[in-house]
Amino acid sequence: MPDNKSRVRLNILDIIIMILFISLITGFVFRNRIIEMFDTENYVDINYTFEVKELDSTRFSYLSRNVVLKDEKSGIEIGKIASVSGNTAIIDEYTINGNIIKTERIGYYDTYVEATAKGIKSDTGIFIDGEFLIAPGMSLMISTDTSVYKATILSIE
Repeated sequence: MPDNKSRVRLNILDIIIMILFISLITGFVFRNRIIEMFDTENYVDINYTFEVKELDSTRFSYLSRNVVLKDEKSGIEIGKIASVSGNTAIIDEYTINGNIIKTERIGYYDTYVEATAKGIKSDTGIFIDGEFLIAPGMSLMISTDTSVYKATILSIE
């Protein structure tokens, strides 16, 4: 007499479906760690200094420690302010006979900002957050939550 007990038969399609299901669950659970596991690049602390010329006193007051900096064009975060210093702006004025006179511009500051960010040092340059290239002498528009600044990168460490 034939045995009427049910037998479980697995075929290749069932095994593939189970593997895909297990992979889906594993990917969902470890979704934040998968990129880090395959990331071979080493992020290091990047310290850089930039200058903003003739900054008015109101916008100068917006720059303070731990303010987040972003590239205005791309919106990429490019670090946080570590320190800010400023000197009264000195401008060139011309006399009637063409002589140059250096004059203090009261209420305006030549501002120097030190910032820190995570980035990658490579043969092609310094990449903030792995994707935004900075180099000494580079001019860029930097934004904060309160204002936008035209800055020139002075140095990178």
